[in-house]
Amino acid sequence: MFRAPVPGDRGVGRAPGGQLRGWFTCSTAGGRGAGCVEEPGFRVLLTGSGDRKTEAIRAIRTVTGLSLWNGKLLLDSAPVAVTEPVWLETAQDAAGALEAAGANAT
Repeated sequence: MFRAPVPGDRGVGRAPGGQLRGWFTCSTAGGRGAGCVEEPGFRVLLTGSGDRKTEAIRAIRTVTGLSLWNGKLLLDSAPVAVTEPVWLETAQDAAGALEAAGANAT
């Protein structure tokens, strides 16, 4: 099994042009390259709390399942990764929920 990042530094996140990047796993079973499959590799980064801290903490709790205390600590320690590597759609949903609550997320 061969694991290679998409061109760019670090392989996960956004490229300079705003293009999303993720990790790909390529299998060479049987001597033939069967192709590459994208693995979950997108994280949601919380970059700021915004002006509605209470709603941002509620959104963090919804996305992560953390307690009120731990959600507040996570919000206060921004910039920080909110999720583990997940699929693109899940990361976009989580970032959308955080941004709707007033937090700055990418």
